[in-house]
Amino acid sequence: MRLLLSPAFFSLYIALAIAVIASTIFGAIPLKLDDLFFSLFSDNFSNAAASSELDIQKLVLLELRIPRLLLGMTVGIALGISGACFQALFKNPLADPGIVGVSAGAATGAIAYIVLGSKWLFNTNLSLPITAMLGALMATALLFMLSQRRIFFWRTASNNASNGFSSSPTMNTATLLLAGIAINALFNSINGALIFFSDEQQLRELTFWSLGSLTRASNQFTLPVLLFILFTTAINLRYAKAINALSLGDNHAYFLGHNVQRVKGGLLVLNTCAIGSVVALSGIIGFVGLVMPHIARMLFGANNQWVLPASGLLGAIALLLADIMARTIVLPAEMPIGVITGLIGSPFFIWLLIKSEQR
Repeated sequence: MRLLLSPAFFSLYIALAIAVIASTIFGAIPLKLDDLFFSLFSDNFSNAAASSELDIQKLVLLELRIPRLLLGMTVGIALGISGACFQALFKNPLADPGIVGVSAGAATGAIAYIVLGSKWLFNTNLSLPITAMLGALMATALLFMLSQRRIFFWRTASNNASNGFSSSPTMNTATLLLAGIAINALFNSINGALIFFSDEQQLRELTFWSLGSLTRASNQFTLPVLLFILFTTAINLRYAKAINALSLGDNHAYFLGHNVQRVKGGLLVLNTCAIGSVVALSGIIGFVGLVMPHIARMLFGANNQWVLPASGLLGAIALLLADIMARTIVLPAEMPIGVITGLIGSPFFIWLLIKSEQR
């Protein structure tokens, strides 16, 4: 807690406050802060029919902007912190949930629920996030087995009997990218098969949703996911020291007193569920989980006690700014937010590949 209140984070808090205000004001219907404050504390507002300009602005604020603001912050925090955690656990700077196939797995679970609905699957308010979590867990299980060399590389895995656990080899960049390509291709093929059986209305929804969007924001779905992301954030920060040890190697973490397999497995499952829950509401938004941890390390160093919260704050700021661009570039239409993050994140990803090859 004292770390989050340190002066080093004040600039991030200020940037986040500016992004929150800008996200509240800008959009298809511009809002005025002074009029909004006046309308919020006035008693002449009627839910039946918004007759005055102030009533319309208040309706837009409460029903559209605030739920969308909360969802954008939730998605940004989840992507930023989970990306930093994935990079530390896999000991690879390119371990982004979107690149390694976790987001595609979550999309498969969500699309399965949207297409099949209550015909074959259970139908509750949280069915969409739950099915997305299950799809993300399937993708992470495949990636984790590849990183542990239990499928194609099991012959080279060494057991350290004296330490009481199996040593986990580091997955190099080329192998990680190839595994991500394979996992993405697998789940994207399943997505294509599911979309083939969708009707026209479902197809329009899935086409826009698959590119990333915050239009599904509503208090009914956003608040439970927000509470879950806050819980996962607290757990990640609680185990920041263990993540530091794991990023140096399993042997190092073991001799520092950490239960390697339990901590690594628990954090992977927890962050995978976080990715699944936000993908269910926002679709696939790429490169945030890749870029924000690197910016956090440039600003605060390699200590994950600093990197994890900074990545979450930077992710929230980036999502809010990207959402503003998506809402205002092509007025009165709206551009998918995944297009914005892709255009900005792709050059950074290419730069990371070049730096990785140079090393």
